[in-house]
Amino acid sequence: VVARDNQTGKSVSIHAAVTVLCAGPWLPEILQLSSRRATCPGFQPALAMNVVLKKALPLQRATGLTTSGRGVGGGRLLFFVPWRGRTVVGTYYRPYTGPADALAVSGQDLSLFLEDIRRAYPGAAIGPGDIAMVHAGLLPSQGVAAGGEPEVMKHYQVIDHAARDGIAGLVSVLGVKYTTARDVARRALAVCGRELRRQPVPVAFKPLPGGDVTELRLTVRAAAGSGIEPDIAEHLIHNYGSVCERILALGREDRGLLQRVGEGVPVIGAEVVHAARHEMALTLGDAVLRRTDLGSAGCPAASTLECCAALMGRELQWDARRISGEVRAVQSHAPWACLPSR
Repeated sequence: VVARDNQTGKSVSIHAAVTVLCAGPWLPEILQLSSRRATCPGFQPALAMNVVLKKALPLQRATGLTTSGRGVGGGRLLFFVPWRGRTVVGTYYRPYTGPADALAVSGQDLSLFLEDIRRAYPGAAIGPGDIAMVHAGLLPSQGVAAGGEPEVMKHYQVIDHAARDGIAGLVSVLGVKYTTARDVARRALAVCGRELRRQPVPVAFKPLPGGDVTELRLTVRAAAGSGIEPDIAEHLIHNYGSVCERILALGREDRGLLQRVGEGVPVIGAEVVHAARHEMALTLGDAVLRRTDLGSAGCPAASTLECCAALMGRELQWDARRISGEVRAVQSHAPWACLPSR
């Protein structure tokens, strides 16, 4: 594989006996780069969208409500899920055509989805100004069902191109749900093992990172004795499990890193520093959207972003111009920039 480093512009050659291609909706595009014809999983991409509401609806637990009338697909099921003091509603689907890089939620998508939400739960009177964030992505579908809505694939695929196409050393993986990820990995490793003539290492009972229960008991005690507030301790244990000791260790080096990065949020400065030092975060967006959960329910306050950018800048030697540019980039990010109220 010849890859280009987007940070430096340099090219790098990567050699491997087996390449596992896990590119999601980009899978067909990448397989076409091969000089030999490779079987591509038969799927059509579908846009899938959930919205995070700014308020919590009066629901004690996740609730499924059906729409009425014509709606999007007519009479379909929507889920209203209490989450972090807010409510997540989903899911809206439509067929998608075009490059995966060009995915965007349109005003029409939001209008149709809001219309269905109001039909399912008219008493909530949800409008465009009630949306804090849009979660959107591409899922593999098997075509369009009778009601005009995509029929989302239910099962993942692992393709051994050596057996299927005579292309040794290439395996393609097409996933559907996060809940099947471990089984997908197990099957993909089994295919790699055949290619390499090796027995895969048994991992069925190996804890995932942060999931060692024995260590977690010690971690809970360490968090309780660290002097941080209870909601911060609970947040760290929930998000990092038995590896949250690494976050606490940063706070012991610099007590200021145990402070919240913004009013009313449990995320602390040590998490941002940890993201830069140990989780390969290179931008403020990496830290806010993909390493911590700061941006998971809506755009953080400007003061919060500025605090995080300053911490990232200290770790990565950013100047003032770069710091302000990183803040603007997060504020213009798609999950909230597409909202009509912004």
